[in-house]
Amino acid sequence: MPARTDVAAEFASAVAEPMRLRLLGALGDGPKTAAALAAAVQTDARSVARHARPLQRLGLVEASGGPPHQRVYTAVRYPTLYDDAWDRLPVPARRAAAASALTHWHASAATAVDDGGFDRRDMHLTRTTFEFDEAGWRRAAAILMDALHRLSELADEPVEQPTVRATGMMLLFDAPRDASPPERDEPHGEFSHAEGLERAIDLAESLQEAVTREATPWPELVALADELRVVARAAMVEQSRTAPQSAVNR
Repeated sequence: MPARTDVAAEFASAVAEPMRLRLLGALGDGPKTAAALAAAVQTDARSVARHARPLQRLGLVEASGGPPHQRVYTAVRYPTLYDDAWDRLPVPARRAAAASALTHWHASAATAVDDGGFDRRDMHLTRTTFEFDEAGWRRAAAILMDALHRLSELADEPVEQPTVRATGMMLLFDAPRDASPPERDEPHGEFSHAEGLERAIDLAESLQEAVTREATPWPELVALADELRVVARAAMVEQSRTAPQSAVNR
């Protein structure tokens, strides 16, 4: 597993370039050929080589020799931009870095849903809104940073087989009051065919209503689509469990 490292402020702007973050994210599951990496980030092998060079100079990525389309890339270390480095980034660079990271995280989490990554009873998935003053905000940020350090220390401890490949994502952001999609009941548990179909119809109607507005509410559409995915998958799992028994009853 690639190590985590603080990147000095003078290197922060190079690492925060969106394509380079996407490359690092795509290498999180292990080494990739230039062709596979290009497909993962939706570019070509020459672009991969161009953006990988600064990451190689920082010691974050290693690449085998040969022409661009034949290279194999490996993530050696992941950069962690702590407060001092983040503070020195210009606002456009911060926003570009955040947008790139969120895009990759969303794709990673959505894939994990389909692959059963959230099937464990002890998985953690929450979205909570707080009211903080400035001092409270800083304490909350410090709590998350402390949790990151403690998890990193835990990951460095000796492990026994079999292992669990865990992914943790932590977010703390200033959410404008009018930017959040309307609160909805979180899908949970299992749905019968009839229950899943009814929920899917409700979500489809909500999607139809959202896309016909004068200003398309993209965050709401994303939330609705994600909920529909979870409902459909839960209903499909339940159907696969009950189908053999139904066959016996007939």
